[in-house]
Amino acid sequence: MQKQQLEKWKEYEKQKLELTRIQKMLEDKQRRLHKLKESHTEKKSQQNKLEQDLSQEAVLIQAFYEEQGILEKLERQLEEAARLKNAFNQLQEMRTVYQQTKQLLQEKENIVQQLRRDIAEMEEAQAAHHAAHLAGQLASGEPCPVCGSTEHPLPAQTTTHIQSFEMLKQKRIMLEDAQRAYDEVQKKYVEAKSNGQAIRQVTDELYRNITGEASYDQAKLDGLKQDIQTKKDQTTSSLRAKQAERKQLEQKRQTLEQLKQTFEQEQKAAEELQNDLRTLEETYTRAEAEISYQRKQLPEVLQDHSEWEHQIKQEEAAIEAQLTNGKHCGSIRGNIQKQTANCSCSGINCKIHSRFGANLLPGGKKLSR
Repeated sequence: MQKQQLEKWKEYEKQKLELTRIQKMLEDKQRRLHKLKESHTEKKSQQNKLEQDLSQEAVLIQAFYEEQGILEKLERQLEEAARLKNAFNQLQEMRTVYQQTKQLLQEKENIVQQLRRDIAEMEEAQAAHHAAHLAGQLASGEPCPVCGSTEHPLPAQTTTHIQSFEMLKQKRIMLEDAQRAYDEVQKKYVEAKSNGQAIRQVTDELYRNITGEASYDQAKLDGLKQDIQTKKDQTTSSLRAKQAERKQLEQKRQTLEQLKQTFEQEQKAAEELQNDLRTLEETYTRAEAEISYQRKQLPEVLQDHSEWEHQIKQEEAAIEAQLTNGKHCGSIRGNIQKQTANCSCSGINCKIHSRFGANLLPGGKKLSR
């Protein structure tokens, strides 16, 4: 009986160890679940913060494109100012060309006019010379070969200087050359004047676009260009800052996506842990009930199992020695009857009955065949 109780006690201790193992597993999974919940709460807070930051992205993008539009406008104004400066320089050059051409044209015109006067004088002198020559051939009472008059009250007088036909011819050639030169310069003059007017129109238009005024003022234009450049630099700096913010928001968006993926994985892991916990709790409950039942089958006060097991082995060794030596049979039978009388089993699967004979029932009775 003591040996059976020892086996039950060992089984009870084994179940207690198993229950302790299950309890440790429960505690471990509860800790893991608690950490997952804490991580879940922390990630949820991070997610809310990131979503709040990203909610400002639309405002940032709108401001970015508005400033980009301002920058493009400022750049166009600077380009127009540069064009205006070039146009004004061209206008100044055209004015110089115009004045030079105008002066040259006047000179050419003076030459042409002078040649025309010279030729007129030479032609007049030649006509006078011819008249004087005819007058010298007139006779009183004879008709004039030119007018037919027979009276000659005032005949032409001979001039002191007579121009030759060759000189007149040269003068006429010079006049033709001078007229051609005049025409060429006049063409350049008209072209310079036309180009100058066109450039002046461009200059006036550009100046009005930039300043809103009609009268060109280089000093005012230089000041305005400086203001535009300052605004451009400020806008460029602001755009760089907003671009950096957009990159940060893009990184936050990627972080948010990763956070959501991790959140889903942890959520799934938490659900699995929750299921494991329910299974372990059920197992723990069954094991605890089994241990409680086993404990009720044992004595209320349990000895130390090592001393108990050692005592049983000593008694078995003593009985074995008595049976082997064949001595004191009566005493042995008395001991057997005593042992079987004290045994509360039914005689089946009992160590005492199997050792001393299966035909003995408790109280020394024989088994009925």
